[in-house]
Amino acid sequence: MKLASTALLSLSVLTLGLAASAVQAEPQKSLEEIQKERVNKDVSESDAQGNSTIGALAPAAGDENTDDKVKELKQKQRLERQALKEKNQAARKNLKSEQKAEHDALKNEVKAGHDAKKSERQQRKAAIKAKKAELKGLKAPAATEPNPTTGNE
Repeated sequence: MKLASTALLSLSVLTLGLAASAVQAEPQKSLEEIQKERVNKDVSESDAQGNSTIGALAPAAGDENTDDKVKELKQKQRLERQALKEKNQAARKNLKSEQKAEHDALKNEVKAGHDAKKSERQQRKAAIKAKKAELKGLKAPAATEPNPTTGNE
């Protein structure tokens, strides 16, 4: 996904650079002429990529095969759109699964950290309880022995 966006960005920068150099090289051209050239260039690139329009393939009027050719072209374009749609859906699904895997990994790391802190707190509490019990155990026998001064237990 990043590769496609990087390629698109570099292509647009290249196109802007070429357009800017064309404008600088021939400043006498009007804005309309430059726009016409860009449109013609876009149409020619589109045709070169196989995205020709139906009208471009239609032969002169009176040809019986025109309808068949138009139908074939429409079918071809429909199949191309469907293939592109499926490809994009697969890419989105893969991206979602990658993002979910990253999210789950981060969530597990955080949970492990919380579990470690919880375990540490429990160990400290257990140590404090043990120390209190030990101190209580030392005090308890002393309290049950008779006090020599008062004679009380």
